[in-house]
Amino acid sequence: ARKARAILEADKDTKAAIRLAYDDRAVLGVNADEPIELGEQSAFRAKTVHVNLKKGRNVVQLTLSNTTGSNHGGWCFAFLAKTEEGKVMHPQAELATQPAAR
Repeated sequence: ARKARAILEADKDTKAAIRLAYDDRAVLGVNADEPIELGEQSAFRAKTVHVNLKKGRNVVQLTLSNTTGSNHGGWCFAFLAKTEEGKVMHPQAELATQPAAR
């Protein structure tokens, strides 16, 4: 299994719909909430889950395995997050807090 991690910035407490397309098995984590088991799929298909986001920084983590299916072990997924008002939320990379060594 591999993990992808990103930040969703929310301008207020809100509900969001997260749509993920993946092949094999996926688990979604949002902040410290209970992880959401998305289940297994034998082909690249989408699922939508509804989550609560807090105002400010929200950590989203996807754990994905792919040992079978149509892309023969390739590790890929598609991600879309929208607020309940329909605003698309763009995931941001988590930046290192330490300055780079010289």
